[in-house]
Amino acid sequence: RGRNMPEGILAVRYNLKALSQFGFHHVGLDKAAGIGYPGFEYMMSHNATTLWETWYRSEEIFSRNHPMLGAVAEWLSSSVAGVELDPKTVGGRHLLFWPQIPTSMRHLQFASSIQGTKGGDASIAWEFLNVHESEVATVHIRVLVPPSSGARFIIPRLTNISKVTISFAARIPDLEMVRKLADKECAKRRKEGRGFNYNWEFDRTKQEYKKVGRKKAIGTPCASFLFDTNLKGTDWSFPEHVRLERNEQNELVLSPGLYDISIDNWKLTKDGANSIDPDVYCSDSNTVSWDIDDATHII
Repeated sequence: RGRNMPEGILAVRYNLKALSQFGFHHVGLDKAAGIGYPGFEYMMSHNATTLWETWYRSEEIFSRNHPMLGAVAEWLSSSVAGVELDPKTVGGRHLLFWPQIPTSMRHLQFASSIQGTKGGDASIAWEFLNVHESEVATVHIRVLVPPSSGARFIIPRLTNISKVTISFAARIPDLEMVRKLADKECAKRRKEGRGFNYNWEFDRTKQEYKKVGRKKAIGTPCASFLFDTNLKGTDWSFPEHVRLERNEQNELVLSPGLYDISIDNWKLTKDGANSIDPDVYCSDSNTVSWDIDDATHII
């Protein structure tokens, strides 16, 4: 509860993903981006470059390089960006693309991730475009499905979506080269220290911590290679309109290839809360009263 992360090793793994998949992604983002103790900002503001074994800053008891709370990385890839191996299949034969697009730009304006598979790397990237007075925007998404793979793309469900279009690259460009160029640009930005920009340092004279500005590589924002300028000459097919069933979970079946998806009229709100009716997640759709069966269903 609140905008911090009091969860431990188990809850970090399940709470964030449950919040994102069941209509409360904005709460998960608030918690992950929370300021102060306990939280990831607290670690980074105390010079952390790796995850700690505990939320509390420890000089000698607990490890400062430990996967204890590392499940947040899986959430960032599978929910915030939106790619993972499809849990309905085995051996990584199929992929699931399910980006949880926020309805506020308070924490995020773009996200991307890469998922390795036997057939090569899969990737997804999304960004907000055409933001009109912070009320509506276009969500621009690109998806790469590697050879010998199949994928499901779940369209983010909101009742205010007016139009979804999809097109594919008629010819796959040299993505390996594009990725190398994008990585080179990102390395340059990291070297310039465009990431997390402060930390708390202990003043031994005053016996207190003070906030000091520092240029750091960690946290440097970098655009995905799927949006690299070298892809501007890609030959895309004519955009096709996707028919949406109101208040239903719509999904697309994708074969190997590079796809460009646009969601127009994405409504933005001040607090990031969406307009999904909570009774969608109750076992009894005729009531919004929750009981233990609902909790079991979510788990």
